[in-house]
Amino acid sequence: MAGLSRMDRLVNMLGGEQNLPPKLPQPTTSTEPEQTDEVAAEEQTTQEDPINKLQSMDSYLQENQNSENWWDAVPQIPQPKQPSGTTQARPAQPYSSDGSLHFIFDSEQGRPAPLGMSFAPFVAVTRFCYKFVSKELQQPLATAFFDEGKIWNREWDLYYIWSDYFQTAKPVIFITEYQLQALITKINNYFPQANIKLTDELREEGLAISFDEFDSVDLRPRFLGHSTSRDQIDYWTTHLPLPTSGEGAMPDQRAAEAFRAKMELSQEISKAKSKAAKKKKQADTVLKRQDMVRMLTRAQRYLGMVVKKEDSLMPDISSLAVSAVSVDVSEAAPYAFDSDIIFIAVDAEAFEEGRHQVTEVGIATLDTRDLINQPPGTNGQDWQECISARHFRITEYKNLTNNKYVEGCPDKFEFGKSDFVGKDKIAQKVASCFKPPYGVKYPSLSDDMQAEEKRNLVLVGHDLSQDVNYLKQIGFNVANCGNIIDTVDTAALFRIYTKDPTARSLGSILYDFEFTGWNLHNAGNDAVYTLWAMLAICVKDASESGSAEAAEKQEETIEKRKALAAEQAKERVLYEAEGWESTGDDGGEPVRPAPPAVMYGPPRPKKENRQGMEKRQYYTPKEAVLDV
Repeated sequence: MAGLSRMDRLVNMLGGEQNLPPKLPQPTTSTEPEQTDEVAAEEQTTQEDPINKLQSMDSYLQENQNSENWWDAVPQIPQPKQPSGTTQARPAQPYSSDGSLHFIFDSEQGRPAPLGMSFAPFVAVTRFCYKFVSKELQQPLATAFFDEGKIWNREWDLYYIWSDYFQTAKPVIFITEYQLQALITKINNYFPQANIKLTDELREEGLAISFDEFDSVDLRPRFLGHSTSRDQIDYWTTHLPLPTSGEGAMPDQRAAEAFRAKMELSQEISKAKSKAAKKKKQADTVLKRQDMVRMLTRAQRYLGMVVKKEDSLMPDISSLAVSAVSVDVSEAAPYAFDSDIIFIAVDAEAFEEGRHQVTEVGIATLDTRDLINQPPGTNGQDWQECISARHFRITEYKNLTNNKYVEGCPDKFEFGKSDFVGKDKIAQKVASCFKPPYGVKYPSLSDDMQAEEKRNLVLVGHDLSQDVNYLKQIGFNVANCGNIIDTVDTAALFRIYTKDPTARSLGSILYDFEFTGWNLHNAGNDAVYTLWAMLAICVKDASESGSAEAAEKQEETIEKRKALAAEQAKERVLYEAEGWESTGDDGGEPVRPAPPAVMYGPPRPKKENRQGMEKRQYYTPKEAVLDV
């Protein structure tokens, strides 16, 4: 900048000559002859900047593009609405006094992210259309939303992790799941055929990650700033101060290992596609499905629907092929209830405007001792009567009711009376449900005996990890309960029962088994309905096991999916073949090369020419350099 004139410096500060104020007319004196209008117009024409004579982009498009052209498929995307509470950065000053790029850090930079937020690795988001979208839609989506810096130049609230517990050369950048969902919604609005969803499998692969289980601020994302350009992101990640540890409590080894596992997921999903990664993903998916199958079998074992193999003294048919023996729902469970289990289902509701505010907790209990010699009935309906439930409402949040994303109903507990508990007491109340007598009374035992008897517990939930995190927010950690020997997730159970790769909501599962779930999204009701779903899946699967009906159902499911895959393949072939056929005419008139649509852009970093003089660059909307 040392060799620039004051005028050039002013132009750089203003962002281009188009931002200069209009020239004032020259003052006339009595000694000079007055110019005529024709002479003044001629002088103005000769002094006008030649750039202004070029055709504007809008007029060029109107003259040369029609409604069927590719340009019309590229929408002008409005910026998504930011969630409440996000921090707006101060206006950036992109150039310092020496002409180099310089962006001011936001005053909130380094602030740990609040609880209740999930994050998406930003590099994975920039490659979204190439990794998670069908091949025929990749280029249209890329042209509209990703190519030529579009994805970088959107408005983003950036967070970063740069921790000694997962060492990287540069900070790992994240955006909020809210903003990723806003991008997906915008894509689906302009390309309905894409029908993109943030599925549970993508979450498991690391596209949406929650760090709520970590108490240490060294393991949580921190706010970086509000970005609107790639230059801004690159500058911040390059000039971010080195991380400092020790601001909060040091994480234990278990938390540090869980944190590294999450960060490795974020790095893996940000990589480009590879055959090895695809094979590994397929193998991991198979292993996860096998784990879910084992979970269903164990749940059936606890309910006396399946015999534990080592319990059989002789290798009879029941021990060698128990899956081929169906259960009669009109009779009592055919086998012993393994491990003398008490099932405890949990559900928690949080306020949608502030996910750290847990407003309700529901606990439902089912003791397998109450099921002895009692037939389960169709879909386990007769066993439902043995369920007892508790519903706790946080006194401080009793006036908060969800109505934006779900219809909350905290005052409509269907299975008893709600208990109002203060924030400082709720953890103690929930913990009491995991201790003797577990909300269960036995007439044959004295109160002292019931209070001392320690039982094996199985924790049940629908999308259980989320409810466990909510319980941790209120101060109750289920990991501290030593008598919890197993967990059951009804979302996974139903996927195994239906062989469906996607999870279903609790309400849809109840509907599938013809149960009426009144006032869903009440934590107490949902805890009870979660046990209903578990019983229905276990009993229904055991009653159909080995039957011709089950085999027919499996074959029907496979045929439906094959038909769907064939239809999608047919549509893809027709899409790729469209437009290549001959038009039948003589080709029409010759087409001259179209002149570029010119945009007088902001100043860019300059290069010196051979004489050491600086040359100003101009760019098209596609960021191609113009030699003018």
